[in-house]
Amino acid sequence: MDIFIYILIAIIFIGFVYGVYIYGRLKKFKQYVDDSWESVLVSIDELKTDILENIDNYGENKKKVKVIIKKMVMDEGIQEFIAAYVNLDKLLGENALFEEASKSTKVAIRAYNDDVLKYNNEINMIFKMLVANVFGFKPRIYFRSKK
Repeated sequence: MDIFIYILIAIIFIGFVYGVYIYGRLKKFKQYVDDSWESVLVSIDELKTDILENIDNYGENKKKVKVIIKKMVMDEGIQEFIAAYVNLDKLLGENALFEEASKSTKVAIRAYNDDVLKYNNEINMIFKMLVANVFGFKPRIYFRSKK
């Protein structure tokens, strides 16, 4: 009987240690996603500044560009922010000046989406899902272009 108690205690201890390990790993991936999102925001702020400095080069789209850029604030939420960026990309996507200015933004978005993929995959694995649900790790939204 004593051996079963020791085995049970060992199993509980191993489960606890594994749970702590999973929690730390999920926390790390979540931080990667948060850091990537900050890079996207910084890159888009630089893009907005660049566009506004060269607004006269966008011809008849000047007013539309200004309206879209005003919508690109995080106060409205991530979905609206992404939609505003996608609209800007659709409007100016063929413009050579915009293409050059948006290269770093596209790289930052790609890195963000890669980190979101890794994070979402982690929290959807069987045992990790249990820890993720207990500690409130939620799936993140991809930055998708609807071209």
